[in-house]
Amino acid sequence: MVAIINGFFIVVFIISIIFRIIGGLDKPSYQHANNYKDFNDGTFKNKKGGAKFKSAENIEALKKLMVESYYNLEEEIEIRAYFLISVNEVIDILGNKKVFIFNNSFSCTTLQSYITDINIKVTYTQGFRIFRAILAPILKDKLNPQDIEVYNKIKSIFNNIVKPEMTDLEKVRAVHDYLILTSRYDEENYKNNTIPEVSHTPYGLLFKNKAVCSAYAEVFMIFMTLASIECYYVVGNIKDTTNSMGHAWNIIRIKNHYYHIDVTFNNPVPDVIGRVKYDYFNLTDEKIGKTHIWNRNEYPACIASGAKVY
Repeated sequence: MVAIINGFFIVVFIISIIFRIIGGLDKPSYQHANNYKDFNDGTFKNKKGGAKFKSAENIEALKKLMVESYYNLEEEIEIRAYFLISVNEVIDILGNKKVFIFNNSFSCTTLQSYITDINIKVTYTQGFRIFRAILAPILKDKLNPQDIEVYNKIKSIFNNIVKPEMTDLEKVRAVHDYLILTSRYDEENYKNNTIPEVSHTPYGLLFKNKAVCSAYAEVFMIFMTLASIECYYVVGNIKDTTNSMGHAWNIIRIKNHYYHIDVTFNNPVPDVIGRVKYDYFNLTDEKIGKTHIWNRNEYPACIASGAKVY
């Protein structure tokens, strides 16, 4: 489209695209639970620009504004970049799993002339909203009534099952076992490709007692955040699947070593009341790599043996 402004021809290029961080994944992304100290006051000031747009003079300033807005749970992020940047380049930034964690979805539009106006609309998962409110209590005001129910239940469960005298490994096992003993995998809907949205949410896991891997991994990470245990949300795939369905699990840090833990895979299918498996509890890259696929460059290496269940 060509527009004439004050006698000059300016090419205006608009691209709109819907971007899901882990397209097709049952849920996604990663980051460790204690790496947001700069964002935990929940307040981010727009130092430049007008009321509508925040301003970025360079790519690093743009990234910083995007991250700040994201962790402040802003549903619409508007930034005026004083340089040219394409939608695909903005999407590449949003695709950084180290920062833009969980399966939040984005709608991105850019308007280019000699500057770039960027508009990003974000739909946050329930797990991410609660995760942020745990770290930055001021953001609790942005939770909806159902989020508040889940937030309060997580706090209550944590206070009941995790005690100060426990070791980190004992805390991990307490949370792991609780999630498995009080819920079941939504196997029927998975097989029929009819998984309802609620099964992707902490509400589904903790109130409906039925969920899929995304909810298990999100809730486990929220509990680890409360326990001050370093935890990552891992996105990948399962080997030998016919529908290439994505998968989500966690990496935790115990005594300076990293381990994989897949709560979903440790929950028996079909469900067996009172049974907990530990086949996927504190595994190395080598062991979990027999069944799981992930981008190893994006996550800490899990190479140490040890940290057994008992």
